[in-house]
Amino acid sequence: GINAEKQADGPSLDERIQSFMSLLQEKGVSSFSNWDSELPKLVFDERFALLKPEVRRVVFDNYVKTVKTVSRKEQIDKRKSGQEGFRALLQEAESNGHVTVDTTVDSFSKRYAKDDRYKTALPKDRETLLKERVTQLRRQQEEADSRLEEAFVSMLQEHGVDEHSRWSKMKDVLEKDPRCQAIRSRRRREDLFYRTVDAIRKQKQSSEHSRASREALVRRQREEAEEDMQRRKKRLRTSECVAAFEALLAEKCKNLEMPWSEVRPLIRGDPRFGSGDLDERTREQIFGDYVTARTQERSSGFIQLLEASTDKLLPHHSWQDAKPLLDHNDPRFALPEKDRVKLFGTWLSEYTQRAKEDFRSLLRCTVSITHESLDHDTAPEQCLKGIKDDLRVTRLSGLAADRDAILRDYVLELKRQHVRKMQKKSTDQAKTKAANDEDD
Repeated sequence: GINAEKQADGPSLDERIQSFMSLLQEKGVSSFSNWDSELPKLVFDERFALLKPEVRRVVFDNYVKTVKTVSRKEQIDKRKSGQEGFRALLQEAESNGHVTVDTTVDSFSKRYAKDDRYKTALPKDRETLLKERVTQLRRQQEEADSRLEEAFVSMLQEHGVDEHSRWSKMKDVLEKDPRCQAIRSRRRREDLFYRTVDAIRKQKQSSEHSRASREALVRRQREEAEEDMQRRKKRLRTSECVAAFEALLAEKCKNLEMPWSEVRPLIRGDPRFGSGDLDERTREQIFGDYVTARTQERSSGFIQLLEASTDKLLPHHSWQDAKPLLDHNDPRFALPEKDRVKLFGTWLSEYTQRAKEDFRSLLRCTVSITHESLDHDTAPEQCLKGIKDDLRVTRLSGLAADRDAILRDYVLELKRQHVRKMQKKSTDQAKTKAANDEDD
């Protein structure tokens, strides 16, 4: 090798150090490398002998430290970027109603696992950030509920509620007040009403001194206890009747297209139809709620069936193309034809947008496609030659015009970026030249 002691007329020390560092980079020296293990890879290169032994070791150690620092910083920056992206995804999901006080890690994952912002965040960061946001939402909801209850109690005081008041006698007046309507649950309104009545009663009890008053109070308490027990019994009977009627609907009402006027004659002979305290209006309301819930459940199931069939369904498919590809024996397929057509159209639009976005992501990761890719009348198919078998390309085979338009837009944006970069470089060179002229 070249004698490191005789470099007086050769390259400077800085140049030799740079040459040696280039050797380290070419040989793949990383933050986990050590001198003894890497030495056999380096010793036969002429750049190894450019430095004295003690200098080589110092440069090697400093290079490893630098690589380690850079690698650590990149990892930290990547994690921060992933956290910020996931926070943005959480905000977007919350605005769409997909993050609530009941959201879990599993339910969120099922909906957004394919989103790039979900994938780039570390699992423990995803779990921590999601749980923090759900906790905040729960706290906010509790605070909001507390303010509504305070307003409700103030309303009761304004309406002169005392220890003798009854919910059944006052609810018609109270429920016209917006502060009462703000408490959505009717049962919760009644519970708050009687809790307030109990508080008033306890306050009055402290000022009752006479035996007669105490005896009267005891009588009222007994009456109220009896009334409360009757209310509870009635409420329990009603709940049992509702459950029995819902079970009857689930058993007999398979065709969700039938109106109540046609369903009623079919089920009125069943004992569960006339049981308990359910009136005609309540039955019809329960029927409407049942049909709505079952329709939503079937629609969700059909969408899940489509999602599970994306290996066969393509964005350019019409319903007539897609229908034979689906499993007709799957219970999720059991929908009226017009509903299937409507749901398929909505899903296909979203699926097509996802496919196009996946294709854009693939282009951004393909280094062989540059700002010059479509120059000299190069056909789009030629640009995609290296990735033509990728699913993100083949999936858009039936939408070649849209796919090629996305490619052209991407290459055009690369051209714009290249022009801006060259303009900046030219400007910087001009500034440097002007500064050198002034120094001269």
